[in-house]
Amino acid sequence: MAVGKAVESVQANMMIKKVLPYIDGRGGGNQHFAQGGGNKGEDVESLFELVKELL
Repeated sequence: MAVGKAVESVQANMMIKKVLPYIDGRGGGNQHFAQGGGNKGEDVESLFELVKELL
């Protein structure tokens, strides 16, 4: 996940920390760029809904 510097209200590292538990994942980064991966991907639709809510 990358966030442009003009978008200060969204922090990539905080988004990743909230999403990764849903996929049994790990990752990290800073407020402008974060990445991660996980082992569970069965319920992708629910994960997309979570991300929409966080934005």
